[in-house]
Amino acid sequence: ATAAYAACLAAHGPGATHHHVRAQLGLCRLAVAAGDAEAARRRAEAALALAPADAEALLVLVSLTAARGDSAEAAAWARAHVAHHPTATEAVAGALLECGLAEAAAAVLGDGPTGAPALGLGLLTCALALGRDLELDLDLDPEAADAAFRAWISRLWRSRRTDLMAAFAANAGAVTGAFPWLEEFLAAETARLRGG
Repeated sequence: ATAAYAACLAAHGPGATHHHVRAQLGLCRLAVAAGDAEAARRRAEAALALAPADAEALLVLVSLTAARGDSAEAAAWARAHVAHHPTATEAVAGALLECGLAEAAAAVLGDGPTGAPALGLGLLTCALALGRDLELDLDLDPEAADAAFRAWISRLWRSRRTDLMAAFAANAGAVTGAFPWLEEFLAAETARLRGG
């Protein structure tokens, strides 16, 4: 598989960004499987150099950093990445949240572009998980708001941080008027994690 990914990198010239990103991430997955975190990190960084908002590469970098027990380093890296690539704000915050770093995700979202409703729903997700008050005024149609909020909640649930999930569930009553489907959705997400 390594040779096939390397051949893909060599075969596609400049401008073949998608092919290069996917090949770098294939090599990244192989490095993770081999237990070589530094090689995986280098491959993910190479992918992000081509596609700064690539969700898989972001998740790899954040999770490898967090796995070393350094959430402050992951948060600092995320802020720096977003400063250079503001269009990656949602993807970076999503990776942080999926790795259970709700505090860092909230910081990235709070510094993100104003007027981006999906980012506001990410910030709401973090606020509920962290037990914080948040005043939010979003200009988003209900269907789009529902879809965006579901996506953020799913990221939080994939983190498997039961403390954050429990806090979110405990605080969710504050927004069930705007999102009447929320209680049922949380039950379904939790059942999915339990394999049921």
